[in-house]
Amino acid sequence: MDWIGKTFREWTSPEFVESRGQLQRGGMVSKETLQRFFAESNLLFDTADFVDRLKHEHAEGKDVSEAIEAAQREIFERLGVEGRFGISCLSRVFNEYGSDLEAVQECVDFMQREELLLDEIELPPSEFQRKKSLLQKQRELSHRLRQMTSAEREQFLCERQQKMEHLHEMTEGERAEFLFESKVIASSMMQQLGANSRPA
Repeated sequence: MDWIGKTFREWTSPEFVESRGQLQRGGMVSKETLQRFFAESNLLFDTADFVDRLKHEHAEGKDVSEAIEAAQREIFERLGVEGRFGISCLSRVFNEYGSDLEAVQECVDFMQREELLLDEIELPPSEFQRKKSLLQKQRELSHRLRQMTSAEREQFLCERQQKMEHLHEMTEGERAEFLFESKVIASSMMQQLGANSRPA
């Protein structure tokens, strides 16, 4: 009976439905298609004309999240996936591909980039720049942790523990940065533990 499952997966793959001029409406969007979707969405988010249009709509009191989702549906359909179905698959990435740390991280990065776009539209420039700077630090620290060996990570955490003992000696700014980094570290390690605990 395995050939039935294999055939179904082939028939619901983006490549198959696209080749037949149809849009995928079932199964799960492939990791390759999601990677292309994330890449095209990020390019769109960095397009000045698109950002300016969203700012104009926000100034008119319109819900810019609807405009963003409409643009994302168009991207999915160019990739051979029915737009609303593609959007619904985004919430399933962690369940379907949770054992693939790279896929999970790409999804997390995408969600953070989308949130940053909304912040750029809705927040005052100074507040937006502050959040953008924090997000960049978060990404850099997460990337650094992913590149560490187990021994390096253990040493890093020991050093953090030693700093924790002197938390009361830090300035308010140093303390805020240390606590922010601790939150990022905990989140990154939870993602890694979750990926490692899932069957491949």
